[in-house]
Amino acid sequence: METHEARAIFGNASFRFGHSLVRGNYRLRKFMGKEHKFFDLLELFQGGKQDKRIEKHRTIDWSMFFELPGGPEVQNASPIDTGISTFMSNIPEKVGHNPGVHIILSNLKAGINAGLAPGLSYAKELKESGNIDIELLDITAIEKASFRNVDGVSIDELPLWLYILLEAQLHGHRKHLGKLGGLLNAQVLRDAIKGAKYSVFENNSYHFENVIGQLGEFGELLMDVKKEFDRRESTDKNLKMTHLITLLNEHDSN
Repeated sequence: METHEARAIFGNASFRFGHSLVRGNYRLRKFMGKEHKFFDLLELFQGGKQDKRIEKHRTIDWSMFFELPGGPEVQNASPIDTGISTFMSNIPEKVGHNPGVHIILSNLKAGINAGLAPGLSYAKELKESGNIDIELLDITAIEKASFRNVDGVSIDELPLWLYILLEAQLHGHRKHLGKLGGLLNAQVLRDAIKGAKYSVFENNSYHFENVIGQLGEFGELLMDVKKEFDRRESTDKNLKMTHLITLLNEHDSN
């Protein structure tokens, strides 16, 4: 697929799968050993005070989102499927501005305005290339979608964004993208990495130190974190966000 077409698909459909991961509410932190209230999305977007400082009960305890040693049970994202939180139907563009953005309508319009073909067309093209063994969604798949009762919806004309979500729901067990969604996203991310001026991945190998050495003081901090991580006994030697948060918290407390 040509780069410009892949980017149009990425920006207007495939990478928007993340909207399905958004929960309707979030618990931000614990206070006095007790978990604080849930904030729904509209509450998190509200504000408007001249004082831009964040109230204490709205500051984020990242252990509520990333599994840390001794931390609380983390809040999982919503499954990757055709169910979108109702709160995503009215996200304020500006504080106090109403009506807000309807994410579902916005995504569907983006695909139309970009001239994207239905999802099944891209899946068939991939299958016919002979390079990927991909299972096409058929008419029975619609019966399992959250929009199954919407009149006029057919698998042949299903917009790419919804096709990718339905594929993840049925073939990715709601935990990961299916083959079409995964490959469409992977191509753009791969091209971005290959074309980056500074990248930790070059010539099929990682050059972590070369890149972060050009990031000034922040790079030096990351290098310290990486060295500390490498010294630790661990069965999983992949540096993850959880490790960074743990090590940065330790760094700040010292």
